Amino acid sequence: WDMKSLHWDGLRIPLLTAAEGSKIVVTSRSETAAKIMRAVPTHHLGTLSPQDSWSLFTELAFPNGHSSAYRQLEPIGRKIVDKCQ
Repeated sequence: WDMKSLHWDGLRIPLLTAAEGSKIVVTSRSETAAKIMRAVPTHHLGTLSPQDSWSLFTELAFPNGHSSAYRQLEPIGRKIVDKCQ
């Protein structure tokens, strides 16, 4: 990826049509990428433990913060958390 915002519109614009109540978490090690994606508010985080990362992800990605009702999605979520560190 480069940092030209035109290239990022292909990723960002479809997210604008998400259903009401949807949550989109943008993670990046690049401040520029966060600005291009218009991620507001921005939080600068240090490295989280794997347990804390999973806890944050489940809180934001699953209703009531529980992945138990979505067991089929948990492996995908865990891969996302692992990749994002």
